[in-house]
Amino acid sequence: MQADVAAVYREYVRRVNNDIKTDPKKFWSFLNSKNNSSSIPASMVFNNATITDPQIIVDRFADHFSKSFTRDAASTLPSASLPYDNLTLTRVSDDDVLKAIKCLKPNMTSGPDEIPSLVITDCAAVFADPLCFLFNLILNTSCYPMRWKTSAVRPIHKKDDRSEITNYRPIALISNFAKVFEYVLYNSSLHYVSHKLSPNQHGFTKCRSTETNLASISQYLSDALDNHSQVDVVYTDLSKAFDMIDHGLLLIKLESFGFSDNLVELIRSYLSDRFMYVGVNGYASKPFKQESGVPQGSVLGPLFFNIFINDLVDDLDVPHLLFADDMKIYLTIDSIDDALRLQGCIEEISRRCKLNNLVLNHLKCSIVSFTRKTKPLLFDYKINGSILTRRESIRDLGVIFDSKLSFGEHIRTIAGTAFRALGFVLRAGREFSDVTTLKLLYITYVRSRLEYASLVWSPIYDVHSSLLERVQRRFLKNVVFMLNGAYPPRGCPQGLLLGEVGLQSLLDRRMEHSVIFLFKLFRGLQECPPVLERISLRVSRSGSRVRSVFYIGQRHTDIGLKSPVTRMLRNYQSVEAHIDIFCCSISQIKKFFSISSLITMPSQETRLRIVNNTTTGLTTAVSGMDGFDWDGSSRPDRNFNGVFIHAKSSQERRAEVNKWAKNCPFIMTLNFQDGSVDVFKVNQKYAINKASANFDHRRRSHNIYCERPGSKVLVIRIENTSQQIENEQAEKLDKEAIAAMKNKQFEAALKKLDEASRLAHDTKTVQGIKNTKAEINNLQGQELLQQVLDSENANESTKAEKMFDASLKKFQEAERIRHTDEHRRNLELVQTKISANKIFNAGNDAEKEALEMLKKARESDVQNDFVAAQNKYKDALNKYKEAKEKFDEGVKKDKGKFEMSSKIAAEKVIDIEKIVGDIDIEILNSEIVKTTVTDNDVENSDVNTDRKDNTVSVIE
Repeated sequence: MQADVAAVYREYVRRVNNDIKTDPKKFWSFLNSKNNSSSIPASMVFNNATITDPQIIVDRFADHFSKSFTRDAASTLPSASLPYDNLTLTRVSDDDVLKAIKCLKPNMTSGPDEIPSLVITDCAAVFADPLCFLFNLILNTSCYPMRWKTSAVRPIHKKDDRSEITNYRPIALISNFAKVFEYVLYNSSLHYVSHKLSPNQHGFTKCRSTETNLASISQYLSDALDNHSQVDVVYTDLSKAFDMIDHGLLLIKLESFGFSDNLVELIRSYLSDRFMYVGVNGYASKPFKQESGVPQGSVLGPLFFNIFINDLVDDLDVPHLLFADDMKIYLTIDSIDDALRLQGCIEEISRRCKLNNLVLNHLKCSIVSFTRKTKPLLFDYKINGSILTRRESIRDLGVIFDSKLSFGEHIRTIAGTAFRALGFVLRAGREFSDVTTLKLLYITYVRSRLEYASLVWSPIYDVHSSLLERVQRRFLKNVVFMLNGAYPPRGCPQGLLLGEVGLQSLLDRRMEHSVIFLFKLFRGLQECPPVLERISLRVSRSGSRVRSVFYIGQRHTDIGLKSPVTRMLRNYQSVEAHIDIFCCSISQIKKFFSISSLITMPSQETRLRIVNNTTTGLTTAVSGMDGFDWDGSSRPDRNFNGVFIHAKSSQERRAEVNKWAKNCPFIMTLNFQDGSVDVFKVNQKYAINKASANFDHRRRSHNIYCERPGSKVLVIRIENTSQQIENEQAEKLDKEAIAAMKNKQFEAALKKLDEASRLAHDTKTVQGIKNTKAEINNLQGQELLQQVLDSENANESTKAEKMFDASLKKFQEAERIRHTDEHRRNLELVQTKISANKIFNAGNDAEKEALEMLKKARESDVQNDFVAAQNKYKDALNKYKEAKEKFDEGVKKDKGKFEMSSKIAAEKVIDIEKIVGDIDIEILNSEIVKTTVTDNDVENSDVNTDRKDNTVSVIE
């Protein structure tokens, strides 16, 4: 039994792995179930009491969430002058509705109405007109539908103990139709509202993020500490800010923002009489009223929240930043007057919070003094008379800032969490044999932790960089073991492991990210004014040797060197000769960093890439390269100590080696005639030692390992770009075949795939072509099967048999190409369905024949005629029972595809058994008294027997 369960589990894992592209949600749900990342513990704690009953748990969640709300207070805000322009929305069009539907994610969770977003997005054209009518009715009446005001609530863990109910926040799951309407309002008001919001708000704002917020504060701190100053930062905490928004005050603020009276009334209706219930694992609490706040999980909620807290920071005379309700105010402290000025701003914010019925939790507010001074000015900042807690470090939006701005604690912390996440990846990876899947897990669970907001904390010291690379190195060694069956030797170069697995170093990734951040700043894809204003463009004099576009100012300390602006500009300056951020694209930047230093050889077929040159300092020079002329008489540059020689013959190669050997300690030659690569080490006496490695043109790339005296191994990769071009052509043909397949042009698609198979070299591309072929055969098989069913319904049994055989071949071909059991399982289901349908149809025919015999028996009133009719009904009964057994067999394999057919067969069995019993009575009556058969008797019999053949179509 255990062996069977294990086999079934392995088959399930294999199918999850194979379906990672077609059904990624299933894959990640499987991983999350193993990681217990999204599940709520079976035992929860509330008010120091342990709860295990699921129903009581959801009720306690409801109690906790309902206590977060406050009734609208009678307080009012100071009157503000109304704007000249008003935001009005009286009518929407079908295009507005379609645009809003496109904003829905197809995999979005269903609300209380249990209508998935996929239904709406796939049927957008159908829903557009009725939704447009409904939305215009809502706008004209300023009345929000009551049915949309009820939300299911899913508890989401915030931090700390997962078993403590108070450590969860409520996320509302609203109706997807209501979300479409909210997107209509959001799209119509965003442009009007956005320019009126504080430029320092980075939460729920287009082109801004946690990283822009962190880069802004980091640049300010770096500039101050580089000038040997001190910066005091006050980190505030608003208690349950989203849930405590006063509805009355929000409506007043909407009026002051310029919302029309009709829109304000509609939003009043939207906010009033809202109810929630907590739903967890199939259990639901009693609904409770949302007295205040905006629904977390709605579309309009974040916009309303930003409008509500916008005036908290209006006209503050100190720098400040917000990300939703996370607010920090800061100032450079050179004297006690600066500290008093910051204290005054704290008191002003506290006053405004009280005015807005928000609670500023002084116990969670903190102060950090960033400085490297030995005797900083430590001022006791207060909120409502309570001294704020002073910290040496603090976690701000996921990044740990220490008072010295070294980020050492943050790097150690993320390295530790990444090692733990890597442990989970390696454990989960044992169940997947595909290296691509393992890399996906690593990138998702581990590398993402090592790269989050790296522009802010990227290390400049080797000790910190090596700590991060150590995490990746452990993963690389495990992947190499999976590929080769043996761990790489101790001291194996990191570049060799990276080249084997196909990953970039974390250092290169951080460098790439900083260049992309700079690209987005100048292309308007990202807004970060405090950083952008610190970047200076260089205007070079005519004839100047300096070609850099940006001016990098002088820095006094290492803190200034690792500031976001300096890091971005220095990294861009190192690649400026190859990348122009003013005319390239993000994909081009990523491609450049993914292939590192590419140098084109004299042959257009081959390129050379240095994977690891950190230990040897080797920079490759190319013989005959444009702008490079060296006759071997002297070293051209101290940075060039190696040469690559392209030779057409062995004599030419020998001559070139002898020419270069005297002054160049490293030589590598490539001969395309015999497919060999010769690597020469030149010692101090200019003696030549040769080591050869085969070069196969059919392969995409080769790693060449060269060793210089007194230094570590150098890894060089030869890449065949001609095959890359053919591979790109194959991928293009594959996409064209997929488009033809969608238009049901199967033969044309197969021709394109045959040509693509001839050109493809990359394993991933080849497998993609195979999958497309399998899908085409699968679709052809489905069409033929549907024709089989249509033929059966028309009693064309011969035609049905031929089509069944043809569809069977198509499914078998699909299974052969894809090399999985998925199609074989589909075949088994299809065969079961077809055979069951045939038996069911035979029973149906016997039933019709028995009905005719029963009519004749009633006319003749002969006992033998009744017996013959009864026997024929029994034949039909046996056929229906046999069909039901077949359908029940299918239910065990796939309930959804067979359950309805099984129910229909069961109803037939019951009906026929009743008719057989009734005929027994008629047989007895025919022996005793003459019975007149009326039309009503036959009609009643027809009602019981004349049922439509409910053959269920085979589902893919």
